[in-house]
Amino acid sequence: MKNVDLLQGLVEGLVDRRELVKVTERAEGPDTFFTVDVHPTDRGKLIGRGGSIITSIRTVFGHMGAAAGRRVFITILGAERSREFAA
Repeated sequence: MKNVDLLQGLVEGLVDRRELVKVTERAEGPDTFFTVDVHPTDRGKLIGRGGSIITSIRTVFGHMGAAAGRRVFITILGAERSREFAA
């Protein structure tokens, strides 16, 4: 299973409108960038209270990337206070 498919499955499990989830992956040198797009009403479910859910997802993917010698960045489209996480 590819990392993009794993992230897609995780996000789909968290939101109500699974059919609108779109995850893209872009690699640049040692960095991998994931962009997650969900319906606006599902963003809160993906972010979680205080950012707890997205922080956990970023941590797991960051460790997976570090094991492969890569840095991983995950961005949620449309999130007002979106930030990227590098491992």
